Amino acid sequence: WPVSGTFTFAPSTSATTLAESIGTSPVLLLGSNPDRKGFAVQATNQIVFVKLDSTSSTALYSYELPKKGILEIENYCGPVAAVTASGSTIVMVTEKV
Repeated sequence: WPVSGTFTFAPSTSATTLAESIGTSPVLLLGSNPDRKGFAVQATNQIVFVKLDSTSSTALYSYELPKKGILEIENYCGPVAAVTASGSTIVMVTEKV
């Protein structure tokens, strides 16, 4: 399929950061947002299992973040969920728009 024209992507001009508490039940960190340019998630004091979906588990996930690990994804507008194997923790979530 031939593509004609010039395509440019606008950079993000703002970001929102949240401190989200998660535990052994999946938590939706970000809902779908067609205006999202990208996002970042940072684990604080334990392993966090992150999935590019509306739910996550320790058995089915997209990324396993170690303690202090950072995940940065560009050009994904769908939901993002996270869970821990035990206890609870805080994750820092930044959404770029």
